Amino acid sequence: MPTPSDIPMNNNVSAIGDTYAGSMRKVLKIMAQDGDAISLLSSSVAEPRALMRELVARCFGQAITDRYQSVMIGNNPYLEKALARRYGVNERNILCNAGVTGGIEFLYKALVNPGETVLVERPGFDIFWDFARAQGVNVDYFSRAAPLFEINVDDVLAKITPKTRLIMVSNLHNPSGMKVSEEVLLRLAKGARERGVIVVVDEVYRDYAGLPDSKVWSPSKAPNVIRLGSLTKVYGLSGLRCGWIIAADAMLDALVPVFMKLDFNASKLGHAVGAALLEAPAEFDAFVEAEIGRSRPAAVEALSRLKSQGVIDIEIPEYGCICFPKIVGVENTKALAQWLMEERNVYVVAGDYFGAPGYLRLGFAIDPGQMNASMERLAEGVEIFRRRGAG
Repeated sequence: MPTPSDIPMNNNVSAIGDTYAGSMRKVLKIMAQDGDAISLLSSSVAEPRALMRELVARCFGQAITDRYQSVMIGNNPYLEKALARRYGVNERNILCNAGVTGGIEFLYKALVNPGETVLVERPGFDIFWDFARAQGVNVDYFSRAAPLFEINVDDVLAKITPKTRLIMVSNLHNPSGMKVSEEVLLRLAKGARERGVIVVVDEVYRDYAGLPDSKVWSPSKAPNVIRLGSLTKVYGLSGLRCGWIIAADAMLDALVPVFMKLDFNASKLGHAVGAALLEAPAEFDAFVEAEIGRSRPAAVEALSRLKSQGVIDIEIPEYGCICFPKIVGVENTKALAQWLMEERNVYVVAGDYFGAPGYLRLGFAIDPGQMNASMERLAEGVEIFRRRGAG
């Protein structure tokens, strides 16, 4: 029987260290055994199980819905139409897939050769650079500076080199939750296009800020832009594995043949349910609005209090349910996160996983009472940690 050390591994993959996903897997296992644990990890609304039960019953309870269509020969046509209507684009501008994570990996494989470069935001989601390195692609970074985590278009364009093939950004920004305007992204896209560079926008959190203005942000105005979305974060429905790519006609014409070689594992069932949801999303939208409506006010109050107490430094994002405060007086937030888990039963994500030591990513789509208890434990824990000089 071979041991793990006997199995050869791609050197690029082996060089990748501790990751956000790996860390979360360990933490969630610990949390499952800890009845007193308080989590500030919730980066989306809770899964709307009652609504999902009703939706699935409508689709499959008496007879199988006609939304249950093959996804091997192309997009689920009902999902395609619903997405086109939602985002104000043509149906041929949409390629449905299993989600944003797989979409990023696919685009790197399809568009970037080993030895070429992707230019990614920092702080950012670690898969932006880890996926590139895993396939021998170089990585350059541009800064999204705290506390607003804006994109300075001129600075980004100045970092483009002859080897730069693709720029990777998120909107809403992960980890800060800050929104970038469509106008800024269009200026970035225009400058990148003039230099022969593609811009990929991870929009997995985007719809917390409302739907984008299709008149401003359309494939015809930005033919070098590829947008990625899914039902995972804004509806809390990671189980459906329902995602999409939005791009201009010529871009998708080039991508689809490659997609059929590399990434054709979408869920027929998940896309059928996703189509039914997006055709009539009112109940799910109301659920999201209610969830955010009860958690955000408590979060804003608690974060403002911690800021006034000198525990954190932050500009609170206007939308969504994540934020990225700097922890005042602590640089080693990886050690802080571990200490908070072990000593205070508070679970947070260290900024190190997003390329920003000294910060924590907090998710606050939780009950207001739990929110207040979490923030109190966090504040007490940070104070003790600082007094010990552990940071």
